[in-house]
Amino acid sequence: MVLENGGWKSRMGFAATGENLEVRLRSITLYLSLVLLVTSMIDFFITRLVFRVGPDVLSRIADVFASYLAVLGRISLTIEQIVLFVVLAGAAILLLRSKRRLSRMLGIFFIILASCSIILYLPIAVEQAWTISTLLILVAMVTIIGLACLDFSRHHGFSGMPRLVLMLFLGGLVLSFIFPLYYRLYLLVGSVGPISLPYPLSAYLGGIFSVMVTAFMVFAYALLARSSKFTLNYRNFLKAALLPTLLIVPLLYAMMRSFFVTQILGMVVAMSTDLVLTHDLLQGLVVAWWFFLTGVLLLVIKGHYSSNKVLEQEAVGLMLIMSTTFLFNYPYYLMLGIVGLFLVSYPLIGPWTET
Repeated sequence: MVLENGGWKSRMGFAATGENLEVRLRSITLYLSLVLLVTSMIDFFITRLVFRVGPDVLSRIADVFASYLAVLGRISLTIEQIVLFVVLAGAAILLLRSKRRLSRMLGIFFIILASCSIILYLPIAVEQAWTISTLLILVAMVTIIGLACLDFSRHHGFSGMPRLVLMLFLGGLVLSFIFPLYYRLYLLVGSVGPISLPYPLSAYLGGIFSVMVTAFMVFAYALLARSSKFTLNYRNFLKAALLPTLLIVPLLYAMMRSFFVTQILGMVVAMSTDLVLTHDLLQGLVVAWWFFLTGVLLLVIKGHYSSNKVLEQEAVGLMLIMSTTFLFNYPYYLMLGIVGLFLVSYPLIGPWTET
């Protein structure tokens, strides 16, 4: 009987230790995600805005300052890549430890995605790179849909308008990934033989419109997101809308007054996102930025005042997705976007736990 009690206590001790390790892993993954957000934004502004826009911008920057920017960008990108794969490993472990079959399958997919991405860093043959890239895209598509399903199941209490907004929000996010990945798959398949996937132009345009629709749905989702001990009044809404308004309204006004400003902005967007937009689409994208940024700040404010860390985590995930500018033809940015979607779908610290 003593041995049985001792064995029971030992098993309880191991279970408690396992739970403590999982809590620590969740915290570490979340904090590293914050580091990833900071480094990804530095990469966005330095690598994809300053240095990709071209010599016209660099010629106006002092040589010493430009060299400092280049060093900062390189250091930030190196840290970002290391942290990204650590976060992917943490996410895979958490998903594999879950009780749900969908989560465990997603954990396996995360391992496959990380492995494919690491292999593509190596000097391999073109045929092998083609095969790995194709596998990466196909697994990524399935993973993205699975994460959206996981997030939808988490909001099982939603009904009526909130449920419809949630469906449109998740659907827009999924299509914002799927359309660019389909276009990339079209380029890969068309590069090796006569077989070609249909509707590549529709996929390209569908990706642009999906991104814009998702920006509006982020705003709607943030308005309807549940948060106890918090009331969304005019004051809190103005707090969320102030910074986006100060950034977007002057830009939109300048675009309406000067076609030259529109051309410059179009060049910046093309260099940083690989998207070539018409004048009308560019204006629509700028308006969509306002709704996206306001929605993200609404989630942060709601989460802060109600101590709901899940909403703040969702805001971090959405900003990570935005920082990729949907450059999913690069495996690194694809992994960064999937980590962002994971943060949106799988609360690391908060009231929700899987059953």
